[in-house]
Formats: sequence, structure tokens, C-alpha cells
Amino acid sequence: MPARLNRFALTVTVLSAVLHAYIGWRLLPALSTLLIPLGMFARFLIRRHALADLLAWAGSLTMGLFSSVLVLTPLRDVVLVFVSSPPLATATALLVPSMALLITVTSTTRTLRHGCWSSGAWACMA
Repeated sequence: MPARLNRFALTVTVLSAVLHAYIGWRLLPALSTLLIPLGMFARFLIRRHALADLLAWAGSLTMGLFSSVLVLTPLRDVVLVFVSSPPLATATALLVPSMALLITVTSTTRTLRHGCWSSGAWACMA
């Protein structure tokens, strides 16, 4: 790999690890820190096209789930700052990953139904 790509891969992996640690610390005990970068670089690292596509797809799904959790976790924290309630903290700790999973499944279903996976994300914006 070129030096520039190596530096980018290292930066993305470290940033992903830090963000996963934050979410893991706040909500979830285990999230994959390798699937997202592996999915992003699968086509560069894996020669078998079918396996590279599968890893890219899995990485994209994981990235979508992760981004939803990353948005919902600080929102949860803001709510808990203003309303300090142990039952609410427990409920929202379960609600955040559930909502993130629902968003990811809904988005994936919509993408596959409209054929946007093969034609590119911008085709689904219309």
C-alpha cells in the first residue's frame, strides 16, 4: 500500500477505536473496531472479488449501525443530564441500540428494495 493510504488507514482505525471505546464505555460492551476499516479497504487487501464485496457490505452495515449509535448516544447523555433517573438511564441504554438497529435495518431494506446498492447511494436520494 502507498504511504499515504497507510497513514489514512491508521488514522481511520485509531479514530474508529476511540469512538468505539466511547460508545462501549457509555452503552455497549463490545463493538467491532476492525470490521469498518476492513470493509473500507477490503478491495485493496483481498484478491477474491466475492469475499471483498461481502466484507465491504458487512463493513458498510456496521458503519451505518455505528453512526446511528454515535448520534443517539450523545443525545441520550444530554437527556440524562437534564433528567437524572435510574429507570430512564436503563430504558435509554436499551433504546439507543434498538433504535440504531431499527434505523440500520430500515435503511438497508430501502436500499436493497430500490436497487441503490449497485447503482450508488446518490441514486436513492431522488
